[in-house]
Amino acid sequence: MPDSPPSSGDTRTSPSDPPPAAANTPISDYYRSLSLHSICTRVLESGPESITPQERAFLQLRPDPSIEDSLYLAKTSLTRRALVQKALASEPTPTEEPHLTKAEAGALAWGVQDLSAAEQTSRLKSKSRLSEAERDLLKRARAALRTEEDKEYEQAGRIAFKVWQGYTAAERQQAQERDTASGKDPAVSFQERVVLPWERANWMTLLQEKGYQSWGLPVLRTEYGDPAAWLNFKTRFTALAREEVGRISAPLAEGLRVLYMEDEDALAGAEQAGLVAYYARARAEGKVPESQHLGVFISYDAGVQDRWANSDMETLAPVWYSDWDADKVDRFGFRGALAMRPEMIWRTLVPKLVRGDVKPLEGLHMMAEER
Repeated sequence: MPDSPPSSGDTRTSPSDPPPAAANTPISDYYRSLSLHSICTRVLESGPESITPQERAFLQLRPDPSIEDSLYLAKTSLTRRALVQKALASEPTPTEEPHLTKAEAGALAWGVQDLSAAEQTSRLKSKSRLSEAERDLLKRARAALRTEEDKEYEQAGRIAFKVWQGYTAAERQQAQERDTASGKDPAVSFQERVVLPWERANWMTLLQEKGYQSWGLPVLRTEYGDPAAWLNFKTRFTALAREEVGRISAPLAEGLRVLYMEDEDALAGAEQAGLVAYYARARAEGKVPESQHLGVFISYDAGVQDRWANSDMETLAPVWYSDWDADKVDRFGFRGALAMRPEMIWRTLVPKLVRGDVKPLEGLHMMAEER
């Protein structure tokens, strides 16, 4: 499975670029740094030509046009347009040599501007503060701005991602061969790759710095037909969570609190839009403590109930971004949610969330897609 990309953001799909006026300084609130409402309204009422190139870049989360090509040149020795044309020239088969270098594939797949985790998180928080009306306005303005060149760029990005996957698959194969040649136990290798970095991240320090005495994730119940199955799920899910976290730190496991949320009138049968809206209201009403808001929630639906009630083995549970637009699908097919085995939720996802990693679900989605 490929590691998620480094700190460079995907400038097309996440709020990861500074506004033109302050390209190299931290931004406390990206979407308030320019007049979002005014720019979007002009696009919709007067057309894309009514805004400046800098305002277009602001809406599309791209670098300032005056420096964008220099960023591509620094990473690949090609301009953005030349790189797109190179990617589109052919789509290699698995048996062919890649027509893009790894740096070129990465620049198209992940973007060109390096940002710190703090800056990335700041941009994401800025989006989370937008009202529903502002989100809708932004979505419609971006759709109006989309050009044929943008479509080509997206197509090139899909090709580049496949090439990048090929490079990372080859690197993983080489690493496995080295492990085998040295007689390394795969389980030990996993401890080195996943568990030890998690431990070294020092969760207790990170959580204590935030002032949290307890922490966890919310679970929203949407299926209400079998109370016994719900109780069984809660008991097993909590026990498994404590077991996984306890492998790293007993005090950390003691502070773990899974927040089980029930509201049959509002949540019964709810799908993504209803879940996200309910979670937003619950947050506004103070029903979700800050220590249990890590940007995602889990849902207990009919599928989860059936799988957990009919198996002695814990199985998949859907994990959702709490601020994802319900109808949004990124160019890799990610819809804002990922079904995960519970041990992976606590072993892999939650450490990323606590550390402030950007787009952890997308990275895990792409790992699963590559399998």
